[in-house]
Amino acid sequence: MQIDNILVSSARSGTNYFLSVFQKICPDAWVAKEIFRQGGDSLALQVALLGGNENDLLDSVKDDPLLHWQNIVSSCAAENRVALAKVFYYHQPKSSPLWAHFRNNSKVIHLIRRNQFDVFVSNLIAQQTGKWQQFGLNEKGIDIKPIHIDKNSFTAFLENQQMYIEWMRALFVNADYTEVFYEDLASSTEICARSIADIYGLKTNISDISIELTKQKTRSNADLVSNYADVMEMDRKYF
Repeated sequence: MQIDNILVSSARSGTNYFLSVFQKICPDAWVAKEIFRQGGDSLALQVALLGGNENDLLDSVKDDPLLHWQNIVSSCAAENRVALAKVFYYHQPKSSPLWAHFRNNSKVIHLIRRNQFDVFVSNLIAQQTGKWQQFGLNEKGIDIKPIHIDKNSFTAFLENQQMYIEWMRALFVNADYTEVFYEDLASSTEICARSIADIYGLKTNISDISIELTKQKTRSNADLVSNYADVMEMDRKYF
């Protein structure tokens, strides 16, 4: 299995779900979250692999994200471990050499949510509650206040998402690139695990897989959106 792997997507598109299932079927893999965003992520995991301290790692990502990733991959290779991290479209500028590295050297998984209205609503929920992920099967549900959708705001969001997705498709046209749609994985962890196994050519026991991550959004958009009747035609698949 290739050591250098990257998951490309945007917020609220199921990336933590994908990473959690991947870690279950590849327990020895080094799996990190948004390490290329401002403020960093998975810092303790990076310190354990690379040494130093969290401030050093944040400076490394800021000063030379490509070198930082290459150090991660080489350290994983020395330990005979697979490396997988996620990066959102907007975490690095289009001119960053990191993108060229992914195109030429990485196995790229592009996770897309077909229904971008779901992504938009999910973002608004996270902004309202201040909670971007939820763990624990028995954790108390989040109290979500009614959400009002501005049509112009959603249209601008959708156009931006479409731009990023088409950019990814063009950038990785000749790369080791696979598109995956969240809706095709979401019905069960077993289905997600089978998809991951197929992508990576893995032969593994994928029955009875459970993860601690749970869905934050358990109510329908019609129930959550106060002006749903005005925007219901936007609640559909786009990809």
